[in-house]
Amino acid sequence: MRCCHQFCVLLIIAIVCVTIAGSAGADKLSILINRYHHADNGVVGLYFNGCNHEEQKISRVDPQINFGWGEDSPDPEVNADNFSARWQGYIMPRYTENYTFWISKDDGCRLWIDDKLLIDSWNGCGEPAATVDLEANRFYALKVEFVEYGGGANITFSWGSKSQPREVVPTECLYQDKPKNIIVAVADSNDMQKGVVSLLSDDFIPKSFTISGAGEPGVSPTGQIIYSVGWWHTNWADTQTTPNTELYLADPDGKNQRRLKGSSYGENTPSFSADGKRIAFTSNRDGGWRIYTMNATGGQLRCLTRETAENYNPAFSPDGDWVVYQSKRVGKWAIYRVSAKGGEETLLTGEGDNRFPVVSPNGEKILFCSNRDGNYHIYEMKTDGSEVKRLTDTKDADDTRPRYVSSGLAIGFISTRDGAGGDLYLMNADGSKPIRLTTTGKICDFAWNL
Repeated sequence: MRCCHQFCVLLIIAIVCVTIAGSAGADKLSILINRYHHADNGVVGLYFNGCNHEEQKISRVDPQINFGWGEDSPDPEVNADNFSARWQGYIMPRYTENYTFWISKDDGCRLWIDDKLLIDSWNGCGEPAATVDLEANRFYALKVEFVEYGGGANITFSWGSKSQPREVVPTECLYQDKPKNIIVAVADSNDMQKGVVSLLSDDFIPKSFTISGAGEPGVSPTGQIIYSVGWWHTNWADTQTTPNTELYLADPDGKNQRRLKGSSYGENTPSFSADGKRIAFTSNRDGGWRIYTMNATGGQLRCLTRETAENYNPAFSPDGDWVVYQSKRVGKWAIYRVSAKGGEETLLTGEGDNRFPVVSPNGEKILFCSNRDGNYHIYEMKTDGSEVKRLTDTKDADDTRPRYVSSGLAIGFISTRDGAGGDLYLMNADGSKPIRLTTTGKICDFAWNL
C-alpha cells in the first residue's frame, strides 16, 4: 500500500466520460437465452508475481471483482506484496443509460471497456471513477488490471446508473466469453408435403429457409442444420415413384442445402450427437421403421433396433455411447434405450403414451413428454426409468418436444398454453418460470445448439 506508506491523505478521483456504441451483432434471442441458462458467468482472473504482470502463477474464474485480501495473498502461489492481476471477459448492462464505474482499490488499477481505457490509476489509493453511455443487453469487452505494491490489498469493481443503484457488478452481468452464435431451427407443420423449416430471428420471428415439404430439424453444436424433406427431387403426385422422406443438411445460415442420404426408403426424425460427428435417425430401408446411426457425412451406417414396429425420435447420450427413442411396439408409445452399437433394448416407461426423449447434458436424466396424467406434460426420469418427476402442469394444453440447454439449467419445449396453437417456450430445469419465446401459434418442432 504505497500511498499509506507515504502518509497520503489525498483522495484521488478521476472522472472520465466516454460513449461506447456496444458490441455489434448482439441480439435479443442470444441475450435472453444466455441470461436464462448461462453457466459461464464471472470473469477470468489471471494473477502474477511482479507489479507489471511479469510471471503468471494462476488462472481462475472469479464470480465478481470484489476482494479484500488485507495483508494476505490471493493464492499460496502468489506473492502477498508486489503482485498484479488482470480480469478479462464481458459485461452486459441492464439499462440503456449513462453508467458510472467505480474501482475502490489499494493500490493501483486500470479499466477498459471495449478496448477503451477509462480509468488509469496505477499509482495511489482512492476510488477513481468513469462514466460511459451503454446500451442494455449488449456485450462489452471488459478488462480490469490491479497492482499491489505492499501492505494491505483490496479491489472492488462497482457500477451504477439512473435506474441501477450502485452495487458491486454482479455475477449475472459478467461473462467469461461472448455467447456463441445461437441457431434455433423451428418447423411449422408435421405434414411433410406442406411444412417449412425456419431459423428463429433475433426478434423471435421464424424466417423460412426451405421450400414447402420440410420438417423435423436437428442442429449440431457448430450450427449445422439437418432436417427431413418430402422428396424434393421428385413429385409426390408422380405415380412412378413412392412418396417418401429424406435427410438434408444446411449451413447455419440456412444456405448450401444438400441431400445427405438418398434412397428409395424413408428417412426422418434426425438428431446430432453431442460432438456433431454422428447422426441418429429413423429409416424403413430394412422393413419397418428402425433406428439407425451414421456419421455426419453419411457413411458408417448402423442399425440399432431389431423390432420392426414404429421407432422414432432417437437422441444420443452426451458421450455417444447409447441412444434413447420412442417405439410403439407395445401398442402405445414408450421410451426405450439401446447401446449405440446395437444390442439389447431396454423399456424405460410404462403408463400412458411417452414421446420425444432427450438426455440431459450430464447423462443422468431423460426428458420426455407423456399424457399419463391427461394432457401431454413434460417429465423427467433417471436413465434407468426410475424417479419419474412431472415438470409442467398446464391444464387444457399440451407441452411437448422438450430439449435441454447445454448447461442443463433450462429446458425448451413446445406448448399450446396461452391460447397458442403451438409456440416455443423456455423454463428453468425444475419447471419453474416458463417464458414464451414465439407468438406465431404455428410452431410444432424445434432444435438448437445451446
